[in-house]
Amino acid sequence: MTEKHRLRSIDPMLSFAYSKDDLPLRDDETVIPGFVIMRSGDRVSVNGLRIMILGGSTSGPYFNGNWPRQFRSMLDREGITATVYNGAVSAYSTNQELLKFIRDGLALRPDLVISLSGVNDLGFMHSIRKHPMHHPYTSFILQSLLRNQVRGKQKGDIINDLNFGPPIETTPADQWERNIRLMNAITSEYGIKYYAFLQPTLGIGDYHPTPQEQQMLEAYIHETNGRYLNDAHEFYESALARIKTCEFVFSLVDIFKSTNNIYYNPRHPNADGYAIIANAVFNRLKHSSFFVK
Repeated sequence: MTEKHRLRSIDPMLSFAYSKDDLPLRDDETVIPGFVIMRSGDRVSVNGLRIMILGGSTSGPYFNGNWPRQFRSMLDREGITATVYNGAVSAYSTNQELLKFIRDGLALRPDLVISLSGVNDLGFMHSIRKHPMHHPYTSFILQSLLRNQVRGKQKGDIINDLNFGPPIETTPADQWERNIRLMNAITSEYGIKYYAFLQPTLGIGDYHPTPQEQQMLEAYIHETNGRYLNDAHEFYESALARIKTCEFVFSLVDIFKSTNNIYYNPRHPNADGYAIIANAVFNRLKHSSFFVK
């Protein structure tokens, strides 16, 4: 189901990233720091669409049959010339998506940005609760440096503390909504179209799990001392209410309701699930008349 999964590069802003040599590339894919580039078959795509995908491991390159690859294949079948920049990284929430787009994404001049998010935002699982723009691994890295007595900017000073800014009071859904609204504001300012999709996850929405899937979910709930499902319900209930007023956000929470045996683990679908996601994203863009051949 998945290639060997590695995150071996430290990113000073985003905490960590894939190393170039660790990415499982196909012959028609290339890589620049932070992005896998997928072009349109044998066609010259210099003058085609430039599409950027952001998200966590559900959109990343490590799962066989991942939905961005299937999405790119759909573009080819429809004769749509495009270059797809997949910038999704395992354990990135919308906090990292926003920072990555500001730092790296704008310079690539995309016509369209697609985000699939939700799972990594719930319960502050991948954030410092009072400083949600920072990943916990960032704190781990910096604390490790402090133990080695890092010199300060002024001669003779030794750095002895971390500053993440003032603590804030927010909820996972508040932070998620803030991030996607900021993404929409930034992309709109630069004439870029932005579509955000709220991703499905096992235990949420209209889906009837198989006995094996139910067993996986119960094991994961036990592993998190019951916190995961409570956090998931709280986040998704709030997020689904909020997107009713966001015309650029679409729910995929119930996308698997007519299927079964879709999940590889509680937080990731299998190849069949990825195909459904790719088809849903493609059809949403097609119905919005975004594609112009």
